[in-house]
Amino acid sequence: METARPLDHETIAAIDEGRLSIDLPDDFVMPPELAGVAPRRIPEEFYRSRQVRRPTIIGWVLIVIGVIALVAGAKPWGGPWQQIGFYVGVVPGLMGFVVIVMSRRDLKYIQDAVVGSGRILKQTLVPAADYNGETIALKHVLLLGMELSDGAVTHKEFSGLQVETKGGPRAEFRIGDVLPLVWFPGRFEKTVTPYPFLNFRRDYVLVRNTGAAVGSGS
Repeated sequence: METARPLDHETIAAIDEGRLSIDLPDDFVMPPELAGVAPRRIPEEFYRSRQVRRPTIIGWVLIVIGVIALVAGAKPWGGPWQQIGFYVGVVPGLMGFVVIVMSRRDLKYIQDAVVGSGRILKQTLVPAADYNGETIALKHVLLLGMELSDGAVTHKEFSGLQVETKGGPRAEFRIGDVLPLVWFPGRFEKTVTPYPFLNFRRDYVLVRNTGAAVGSGS
């Protein structure tokens, strides 16, 4: 593994200010939805991803319940039934709005993100969730090497993309693979992430033991 320049505050500030960029290899194949200059159009297929579609449906159901409760007279004051209706109907309705916003938040990366790349130098799976003392989910931890426009290389570790421990779909990351990195302009440190880690990408990145994509036939 080559010696890397630390990803310090000075380097991050240079990236945010546009004085440095993270280069793309000459043979890098850009995901088509990330091509071009922001703002980009979000393809309809991503709205149909299970990771976006399902919480969107749930969110709208909760919103409709909230509206019905309001029409029926639910409010945080008044009689007991009005108050019960407010907390049982209206509050979940407000939560439904939040669910929809959160489910679509990652899609803004397609629309607005700066794109770079990172090469996988090291990868591990670490426990992400447990039940009754048994690990039931793992998450990927990837160390990526990023080549800067001034010729230096810097490293950064990323964690995300959970998978089941037994019999579930898997991600076929390999040492040496080059992954797209995305971040919002001026907010590199807080928003940079490997593109495959975004929630709506799960159907494209994870594959079942049969070799079929997770979203196939769903």
